[in-house]
Amino acid sequence: MRRTVRLLALVMMLAACSAAAPAASVRDRVIAIVRVKLPKAMIVSTDPQGFSIMVAGRDENSISVQRITDFCAANTVAECDDQIETFATSIVDLTTTDFTVTRERLRIVVRNRLDTDGYLATVPEIAKRPLVRPLFDGTSAVLAADFPKGIRMVTAEDLVALKLGADDAFALGTDQVLAVLPPVPKLSEIDGKLIAIQGFDYGASVMLRPERWADLAKATGGRLFIAIPGDNGVLIGMTKVGENPNKLKALAAEEFRLAPRGISPRVYRWSAAGWVAIP
Repeated sequence: MRRTVRLLALVMMLAACSAAAPAASVRDRVIAIVRVKLPKAMIVSTDPQGFSIMVAGRDENSISVQRITDFCAANTVAECDDQIETFATSIVDLTTTDFTVTRERLRIVVRNRLDTDGYLATVPEIAKRPLVRPLFDGTSAVLAADFPKGIRMVTAEDLVALKLGADDAFALGTDQVLAVLPPVPKLSEIDGKLIAIQGFDYGASVMLRPERWADLAKATGGRLFIAIPGDNGVLIGMTKVGENPNKLKALAAEEFRLAPRGISPRVYRWSAAGWVAIP
């Protein structure tokens, strides 16, 4: 499956930098590349971790480099340089592509709650805020629209145009994202094995509708687990009887630290109330 530039991640959390560079230089390097690609864009530095960009005929967009700063602290200079270029190119797509939302494009994506809460705080107009709901420990469900070159967050204004209520939109987005993801695995697929879901744009969304996992959780005797350090590295398996989960938790935390767009460092168990982080 194609690996799109994730627009949602760009405005909320993606970023790329040199591990040795201070945060401000990350922002400045990204701005410099964008200026070359969009010489007529109006770019204003808002703080050491962010800036705003606007081109004629388009809404202003706020960009944060915080997540890239975190990524670069854990990766090589070469990897950071690559992410800077990818990030800057994505910003160009963000400001020049027609991102008109339709019902068919709706998707529910899972994101880190601290990132979504932080982004919501930067958008003063309620009608223009992305539609976000708390999900499981440390995560949020975000209503987004899928496009060939990325995704964008969906707002209350968009739903007015679509003549959809928020509940119906979230339900439709859930149906449509689950339709393009792998199904719940069988017991034989995870017995003594670790499944890694990779190469999917919204891999962490497999956690949605946890009732789908009830039969598998019962079959494992309550030992089923799932970790979502990033969309491209979802882990599913079952622990051994009496196994200490600390090694598994350390693995998920490390994968989260290294992910270009981390979602959660936690490991989750299934429960009738939904997914619960292992303490």
